[in-house]
Amino acid sequence: MKIAWFSPIGQSSNSKGALYSQSVLPELAQRHEITVVVDDKSYCDIGEAATYLGLKVLILHQALNLDLKAKFDAFVYQIESNPGSAWTPFFQAEVMPGVLVVHDFPIDTVPLSAAAMVFNAPAAHGIRARGFTGYIGQTAMPWIVAESKGFPDTECFRLGLCGLPERNNRFYVLRNALENILQSEWGANQEFEITWIARSEAEEREIEALISACATKIVIKSVLIKDRLQRYSEIQNFSLYSALCLDTRHSLDPEVYAAVAAGVPVLCADFGPSADLPRELVFKIRLGLSEVREVENVIQALQDVRIDRKDLQQAGKRYLELFHDTKSVVADLERVLEKTAQLQTQLADQRRSQQQAARAELIKTVFGESFDRSLWYAETVRDFSWI
Repeated sequence: MKIAWFSPIGQSSNSKGALYSQSVLPELAQRHEITVVVDDKSYCDIGEAATYLGLKVLILHQALNLDLKAKFDAFVYQIESNPGSAWTPFFQAEVMPGVLVVHDFPIDTVPLSAAAMVFNAPAAHGIRARGFTGYIGQTAMPWIVAESKGFPDTECFRLGLCGLPERNNRFYVLRNALENILQSEWGANQEFEITWIARSEAEEREIEALISACATKIVIKSVLIKDRLQRYSEIQNFSLYSALCLDTRHSLDPEVYAAVAAGVPVLCADFGPSADLPRELVFKIRLGLSEVREVENVIQALQDVRIDRKDLQQAGKRYLELFHDTKSVVADLERVLEKTAQLQTQLADQRRSQQQAARAELIKTVFGESFDRSLWYAETVRDFSWI
């Protein structure tokens, strides 16, 4: 199968689509001919090589022109709320039907006609709407996690979290829980610290603004770590990692899975994207009136009983191997591609005919009936007239 793969790329990218692509493309490319399609900035970043993971890289108009000469069998788009994802407006404009790998649902940019398609899409199958097939992408976790460091060898209890304040909108719950513990009899002599990881300068500015406005005795630090693997390493030093969030529009950040894989206890909500995490690996909190108290109970339990993080790590790695193994993730995607192949071919052919008719009409309008198609600029006009 010839696949046009639309995705952000790059090792340093915080995009879930980029991580998904980096994980699955080497496996997928063993059985399919893949062309990676990127935006202008990503194309400039990779330089003259014009390849990614050994695969051909094109920008948008090049891919569409190639499709007219040698048809792609499928178009696959990475959809997320990350600003680096250039393909949300592209599929919104319905330029070419395809399969949407939905990492986040960017509700502020996607029309409601597409909302039903995404929210009604089963985890690994999806339904058709507007010529697109929705598929909820499971992030593959190909990294090798070092042996767990065990419980941090320090008297300080380090509670960690990562990402934008708007996503970690339960930060005040963590702060209130620690303040209550410090005022309690058992916690009066305890030492606590909140470490908030920023993945970019923009995140760092937002986090530091929130911390500076927070009047508390709790030590709260922000640390900027751009490299993904370095973030995973830092997470191993936490006593507890918080993924508490009311957000139901985004998939879990990969840092959550990194904590699970490293045997770090995780706090998460009992609904939304974390609902599928097994209770044997995480502490699920009911958000609401009892939330602060439940967080206090978890922290006290971890202080009273030092859990065996190596056992927790082994359980976490078994879970990731079962549900986030690269081969399994690729197999799910291939089933979606095969199931929708006939429909996608039919819809893509219709769209190609429409594009060719529109190009011919544009040439006729600009140059008139007597236009000589042998002129040197004819190819240029045909290349860009889809805009």
